[in-house]
Amino acid sequence: MTQPIISFDQVSFQYDSQAEPSLIDISFQIQQGEIVLILGPSGSGKSTMAKCINGQIPHAFPGDLQGNIQVNGVDPRSTSLFELSLVVGTVLQDTDGQFVGLTVAEDLAFALENDRVDQAKMKDIVQGWSQALDMKIYWKKILIIYLVDRNNVFQSVVF
Repeated sequence: MTQPIISFDQVSFQYDSQAEPSLIDISFQIQQGEIVLILGPSGSGKSTMAKCINGQIPHAFPGDLQGNIQVNGVDPRSTSLFELSLVVGTVLQDTDGQFVGLTVAEDLAFALENDRVDQAKMKDIVQGWSQALDMKIYWKKILIIYLVDRNNVFQSVVF
């Protein structure tokens, strides 16, 4: 069996600012290619789990993190947020807050800018992804058109 792309082994986390833990003894594995839905009521730990995967916990949100986490073969605790951003994309609950450009192309390029990709190479990559995702016709359109279909927000984290 291949190594899981995401693995939690008896993971618990309590924010410094909270009296009770948000995660208690969570264990699971996700294999490459699997589609997984994490579902639960408000306050059940879904966002906390996502922050553990993308490295915001422990780098940006202090607290007591116990157990073992592996993301693409590395422990997020010993990997920089920048390095994790190369393999983990996050779609926020309020997708409007994730749009940063005025056009679809600018929004697609945003992740590449964070990764310090050369501008000439960035243009080729954005054009390629626009074509691959059948978005070429929207490439120069104002972003307000893009907001109509919130499902497309996932395409900005494909990089």
